[in-house]
Amino acid sequence: MSTKQIAKIVDGVVVNIASLEDGDELIEGYVDIPDDVGIGFTEDRDGNGVLTGHSPPPKPDALPLPPPTTWLCIAATRQMLEDKARELKYDSMLAAVTYAEESTVSKYQTEGRALRAWRSNVWEKCYEIVADIDGSVRSQPTVADFLTELPTYA
Repeated sequence: MSTKQIAKIVDGVVVNIASLEDGDELIEGYVDIPDDVGIGFTEDRDGNGVLTGHSPPPKPDALPLPPPTTWLCIAATRQMLEDKARELKYDSMLAAVTYAEESTVSKYQTEGRALRAWRSNVWEKCYEIVADIDGSVRSQPTVADFLTELPTYA
C-alpha cells in the first residue's frame, strides 16, 4: 500500500501536512502536494494564477533581525527595577515594596516607600516613552538609551 502527502494551505502557505493511504478519502480543505514540500513552503503561481510549484521558507539566518522594540525596553525596565531591589538585598521588587508599611524596622519602611515611589515613577516614564514611540512622536531608542531616560533611584 502506498501513501501520498496532502497539505492544508492558508493564504498560499503550507500550514499542515498529513499522509493518506491508498483508498483513503482526501480530507476536506487539504490538497495533494509533492513529497518534498513541507510546512512553511509557499505556493508559486504564474501570472494567470496557475500553480507552478512550491518554494521553501527562507532560512532563519537569511531573515533580517528586527530593531529593538518597545517590548525589549519594557523588559529591560523590569530587569532594572529587579536589579535595584536585589542590590539592596531584597528578593525582588515586589518583596521590597511590601516593607513600605513596615512599622517595626524604620530602615525597611523607608527603603520600601522609596522603592515603591521610584517604581511608580519609572513605569510612568517608561509608558510615556513607549506611547511616544508607538504614536510616531519619536524614534525607537536603543535599549541602553531608553534606560538612561528613566528616573534614577535616589
